[in-house]
Amino acid sequence: MTYHTITKAMIGLSLAGSALTVEAVPWCHRGHIVSIMDVTWDGATVTSHAPPVSSVIPGVVSVDFYRASHASWDYASAFAGGGGWGNVGNKGQVRVRTYAPYSFTNMINSYSLSQGLKFIIDKCYATPIYQAVSSKLDLPDIVVPLPGAEEVARYRYSEEAYQEILRERGQGNVRSLK
Repeated sequence: MTYHTITKAMIGLSLAGSALTVEAVPWCHRGHIVSIMDVTWDGATVTSHAPPVSSVIPGVVSVDFYRASHASWDYASAFAGGGGWGNVGNKGQVRVRTYAPYSFTNMINSYSLSQGLKFIIDKCYATPIYQAVSSKLDLPDIVVPLPGAEEVARYRYSEEAYQEILRERGQGNVRSLK
């Protein structure tokens, strides 16, 4: 090979590499992240949701950490889907933010399933799911979800308040999922 052939090949490879450059965007970019649930599990609940020890891949440093992580993710994935309309990457997807116990979040000492787990489930919506509803002037007195996102309201309001919201919207009495 000659010097010019090698130079042309190097220039071609560098141009091809620059064309394939991809920029990373944050999760739920241009969407709306809503915390849909704050979950607290005791040790028995974590153990009941955790996958069996036989499913842990070889080489995992903390088997209990692995099992608890998968338990929380599997639970949260049941709430995935939907997310409204619009061109937003990751819409309808969920993520888990674990905040307790300290041994789980910071890997200090060793985590045990018997310590329990506390985490928040966030969901990505392409459209804002809340709208203000006012009965006097233009001052909002309560915030209710848009149609199609009622399941979120069931976690935020008492059953009586939720039924009152539905009556004001003309939807009558709807059976609760609780």
